[in-house]
Amino acid sequence: MSSPIDQIKDRLDIVEVINGYVRLKKSGARHTGLCPFHTERTPSFTVTQEKQMWYCFGCGQGGDLFTFIEKIENIEFADALRLLAEKAGIKLEREDPKIRSERKGLYEAAEEAAKFFSRQLESKTGKAVAAYLYERGLTNESIKDWRLGYAPDNWRALRDYLKDRGYADATMDSAGLIVKSHDRFRHRIMFPIFNIQGQVIGFSGRVFDEVRGVTIDNDAGKYINTPNTLIYDKSRVLYGLDRAKENIRKLDGVIIIEGNIDLILAHQAGTKNAAAVFGTALTENQLSLVRRQTANLVLCFDSDEAGERAASRAAELATQKGFDVSVIQLPPGKDGADIIRENEENWQTLVEKPVPFVGFVLNRALQKFPAKTLAGKKAVVADVLQAVARLGSPVEREHWVRELATEVGSSEEAVHGELRRVLNRSSTAKTSNPEKLPETTPANTSEEYLLALAAAYPETKELLGEIAELVQSDEVRNIIGQLLAGADVEAVLGGNKKFMPLLARAAFLKEIVGDGRAEVELLIIELKRKGLKEKLRMLTAQLYQAERARDEQETRNLARQFTSLSRELSNYEKQRVKKI
Repeated sequence: MSSPIDQIKDRLDIVEVINGYVRLKKSGARHTGLCPFHTERTPSFTVTQEKQMWYCFGCGQGGDLFTFIEKIENIEFADALRLLAEKAGIKLEREDPKIRSERKGLYEAAEEAAKFFSRQLESKTGKAVAAYLYERGLTNESIKDWRLGYAPDNWRALRDYLKDRGYADATMDSAGLIVKSHDRFRHRIMFPIFNIQGQVIGFSGRVFDEVRGVTIDNDAGKYINTPNTLIYDKSRVLYGLDRAKENIRKLDGVIIIEGNIDLILAHQAGTKNAAAVFGTALTENQLSLVRRQTANLVLCFDSDEAGERAASRAAELATQKGFDVSVIQLPPGKDGADIIRENEENWQTLVEKPVPFVGFVLNRALQKFPAKTLAGKKAVVADVLQAVARLGSPVEREHWVRELATEVGSSEEAVHGELRRVLNRSSTAKTSNPEKLPETTPANTSEEYLLALAAAYPETKELLGEIAELVQSDEVRNIIGQLLAGADVEAVLGGNKKFMPLLARAAFLKEIVGDGRAEVELLIIELKRKGLKEKLRMLTAQLYQAERARDEQETRNLARQFTSLSRELSNYEKQRVKKI
């Protein structure tokens, strides 16, 4: 009889499994997508169905189905084996001792607690809780679907319930359900928190103060959540993501909402690609969860000052992670729940027409500062340029500089000057804090990936002459020159500490790529396309300046160049399609 590992590989297709975490697109014999293990805008993550292997040409990581699950779920091999066995419908006859760990008991205790809280809605106070939820706009179907419940006003109600079912205090404590033998949650509306697979891992409890005569601890907040446990880490969970992930992929966009009830109301209103934060700042880990599904993020935070600050922090972090960020601009004093309850059509209009984040910042600054005064103009420009400086695209920066100059009645040249000062300050700050700069490795550039391919397929090195002039790295250009002059690939790379890791990647590339020459030719086309796009961006700016200066001859000359380069780019696009 074959091993459980072989049985799992026989029953599960790597593309289908990984597609549950990463939005993959068919590209010839392979499937590609954005890597979930590092930030990127251009897909470099590849899954080869024939070989049942995955590999990222950007960060150099790769492996089979098991290694992917280990990394994406941050679990040991034994737990990855268990998870995939369940997915494949295979019963593990002899479980590894690590699988029979504390984690299983915590999942079971959390699930049992969710059932207990749900049943409490049938009690006298529980019915008052349900009535309150109805008043907030939730339907009975949503209450059941999201498994909402009530924690009684009793110090040991849940503990005694779980104790009767064989759970030890140590397990309850480790699951975050009790504190010193007393229930953590008391007289609260309970929102179970689910992981990406839909398992209960924790709870968010909102104080229920509608019943007279109940005293709540003075130090207890409006919401209290399960503390971090073996199965729950608040920085790695988004409320409702387990339900939203499929729609996020289908719609290629995610809406991040502030508040549990707001999120449930959004789903009721048909906004099924929404997830929520638990009253805390959006984290890198949470963004990484949704980055596997989409690069388009829409923020819907409260319209008060705290909500605007939270949106600004989230947008800055999301932009660094490679997201295109926009904002649902709510009316002053309103939150998403208010809009949905008042008029779902108005909510749908806001959802369908989010404002680009810089536009949101601009609108907010114009409301806060009087743009007719000199001091007001300076305040608006300073506020908005902080957001503009975070944009990676020169074209986007150019657009918002133009918009900002128009709004404050200034020249674009003056606003550009201010932007340069902002960028210089940012650059200086990064240089003075090198420990905050992201690490760069040879695996992070297309040029150095080309060298790894040349090491894997030495017969392709003569093709490198086609793109030598496009290479930006002096070191890579020098190595290409040596290879074209007849030097041995392994000798050249092995003699340079920085590029030695590429030799290790070469062996794996032979397994994952297949046709090395075709891959090199495709990458050369990609580099040429990248170079042409950069030239076109520069020409766009020159054209704009020529038109402003009313230099007709220069405008015609630049327009001809633009047309010629556009045709050349179009030809490469066609070649790329044929190669793929």
